[in-house]
Amino acid sequence: MQHGRVALLSIALAGAASCNRASPAARYDLLIRVSAGPGRPLAGARVLFQGKSVGTSKESGAVKLSVEGTEGEVFPFTVACPEGYRSPARPIDVTLRRLADPGAPPEFSVSCMPLTRSVVVAVRADQGPNLPVVYLGQEVARTDSAGAAHVLLTLAPGEEFELMLDTANAAGERLRPQKPTGKFSVKNEDEILTFHVPFTVEVEKRAAPPRSAPRPPGPIRL
Repeated sequence: MQHGRVALLSIALAGAASCNRASPAARYDLLIRVSAGPGRPLAGARVLFQGKSVGTSKESGAVKLSVEGTEGEVFPFTVACPEGYRSPARPIDVTLRRLADPGAPPEFSVSCMPLTRSVVVAVRADQGPNLPVVYLGQEVARTDSAGAAHVLLTLAPGEEFELMLDTANAAGERLRPQKPTGKFSVKNEDEILTFHVPFTVEVEKRAAPPRSAPRPPGPIRL
């Protein structure tokens, strides 16, 4: 409750200093909802007015504010997202309006998009057990006896990356293709990707048995 008074007084004073009101000031309630994407409310985002914090989003992503001003006044609120999220470039411009139902305050939505995304790559290497999965020159996983592996990466949206199945060891020297790669691009959402390589096994060539010298025809004289 005390926090609400601080928000109300700071905004009311700023509004009173910014213009000469022709009508008496009144109290207006509003709700700002902060999310990190569809269905993902975000806690810890600060709402600021003229550089001063007037509220912080809860687990529900909501920030309740009370503004004192006159109808038609515009209050620009900026949102400072928590660490790991990108703050909106533009403020939320709230225009004070009288509502028919005072119990249903107007809502304003804003997004704090994550700076990174989680990407899981499901690796399936047909006939490729015990193969290192390489990312940026480093082994990050290894296929099991069935040729399966999973790689978890945290990357920025829009970033491109490449995985390689290293066939240089004894387990992969007869596999074809050799050292196959998969190229991927990170979207602006967490996702699961697939890296499937249908290997073929090169048949080992066996040396032909030596031929014996042909016997000459006819009787052999000693």
